Amino acid sequence: MEGIIPALESSHAIWEGVRLAKTLPADQDIVICLSGRGDKDVEQISQLLPGKWADILDWHVSAGSVQ
Repeated sequence: MEGIIPALESSHAIWEGVRLAKTLPADQDIVICLSGRGDKDVEQISQLLPGKWADILDWHVSAGSVQ
């Protein structure tokens, strides 16, 4: 999923899909539909989780800009 930033609502679907996949046989497929643009949520998330992920990603958000 590198490079895909789903909307917050779709992130829940991905989480549940991964959880469900662990319980299914290897020959079963799961289809997850994504919507929205998670890049619009980055500032909101960065305010809720300051310092927990910005250093790891080397992507610092401040005043609406990416540094």
